[in-house]
Amino acid sequence: MSHAYSTCFLLSSITAPPANPTFTLIADSGASAHFVTVSAPILNKIATTHPLAIQTPNGTLMHSTHEATLNIPGLPESATKAHIVPALSTHSLLSLGTLCDAGCLISFDKERVLVHYQEELILSGARCPTTGLWQMELPAPLPQSALTTIGDPKLPELLKFYHASLGSPSLRTLEAALSKGLLPHFPGLTASNLPQHPPASIAMHKGHMKALRQGIRSTKTPATTTNVDAVNDTDLFFPLQEGTVATRHHCYASFFQPTGQIYTDQTGKVFNPSLNGNQYIMVLYDYDRMLLYHSYEGEKVLQPIAPSRYGL
Repeated sequence: MSHAYSTCFLLSSITAPPANPTFTLIADSGASAHFVTVSAPILNKIATTHPLAIQTPNGTLMHSTHEATLNIPGLPESATKAHIVPALSTHSLLSLGTLCDAGCLISFDKERVLVHYQEELILSGARCPTTGLWQMELPAPLPQSALTTIGDPKLPELLKFYHASLGSPSLRTLEAALSKGLLPHFPGLTASNLPQHPPASIAMHKGHMKALRQGIRSTKTPATTTNVDAVNDTDLFFPLQEGTVATRHHCYASFFQPTGQIYTDQTGKVFNPSLNGNQYIMVLYDYDRMLLYHSYEGEKVLQPIAPSRYGL
């Protein structure tokens, strides 16, 4: 084919009577991917940049228009990726090969089909008595956010919006977070899509510049000016002094009545004694003189301690 489509072969022929396309899927071992109808219960719907060309057994081609995620809790991302094919008007196809590639164990019997992942039952279905095909029903999809229901953004535009809403992080940081599964609620934002459509953000480059700010270690001598006009020479509290620079500090005297109030604190015994053998610390604060005094004791003092003991 001349156009850049990926070709995917659909080997199963569906002749079942119309069923409910919103919930029911046909378990298909010949489908190479999940192919769903337009009305299927899917999540994270985005327009595809690489449409698939699907060849049916009669030789006709069907093309996918969107990529989406099936609402199957408990499965990895690779097992839930689906392609919307408008030509599928009645039934959606669940690729058993895709589930097996993701590590699922699928078992059939005469009436049922079971899908286990890491020893946990994920899906189950029954065999249709009319067609003999095994059918599965998906759980009801979660409510979609307004972002995924308003408009139909292209994948590059969607990734650019996500990148800006996350604060324009570096692409290496964002890719590492996606690889660890830390951003599961951003439809279309995956570790495989990010390198294909990297957002070109000016805020990202400016926010991660390593240049130093100018002027933080200036070698220029600051100019000194006198503050003659700012001070009144008749001011008794701030008399003018010739040849002085601008006033930066003010000193004043204050008088108050001494209270003799002190505060003390005696700590408990420390685990390891000091080099001088001290194991206790006495802390005293003189309120009037704003003096903080401390002393060290070698043995615990049982009698009352007077300030005169420390020369106060």
